Amino acid sequence: RRLDVWGAARSDRTEPQHTRLAQVTAIPGLVAALLDPEPHPLTMAAGVSVIVVLAVEMLFVHHQNRKLWFALQGQTERLDQIVRESRDAIVQVGAAGVVEFVTDAMGTVLGREPQSLLGDSGHVLIHPDDRVAVMNEINRLAEIECDGLRVSGRFLHSDGSWRHLELNVSRRSGSVPGFTCSARDITDRTRMETQLRHLASTDALTG
Repeated sequence: RRLDVWGAARSDRTEPQHTRLAQVTAIPGLVAALLDPEPHPLTMAAGVSVIVVLAVEMLFVHHQNRKLWFALQGQTERLDQIVRESRDAIVQVGAAGVVEFVTDAMGTVLGREPQSLLGDSGHVLIHPDDRVAVMNEINRLAEIECDGLRVSGRFLHSDGSWRHLELNVSRRSGSVPGFTCSARDITDRTRMETQLRHLASTDALTG
């Protein structure tokens, strides 16, 4: 079965699931053959040898599975730590704009719990005056050959204010279409740039 390795990395170190091999289903038949009151010597030899080989193979695969599991879990824990400590919120959306994954930094950027955004459309958070421009830029990424692009716009904070965000958007790798966005709050920088432009074009004495 599939395992949620990302979820496992957030808790205490876990053990991998027991190895399940299709060959194990042959053991009951072999045991039944060996329990025959008058088994043929060749049947005995073949049955015992197959059971021994299966046992050795299972031990080897289980040992290999443990090594791979702990290596993968270690990598996942490092990646999880990097994502948690990042000040940028990382968001993955599908081709239709539905939010599929959000990091905890979204609480710092827009004051929102990541779980509250999953399954919703990210379009509704964009300021109505910026929505068309932002979406046109993101849709352009699907048409041109480039690694990514930078988009900025106003997004709705949980307190009702509009925050200026800078998005680094890239196409999601793999067979599933979609986008990965790294969002950073640039509200203070934008406000300062606006003030500087105002000061540069306004007479200090007459206003």
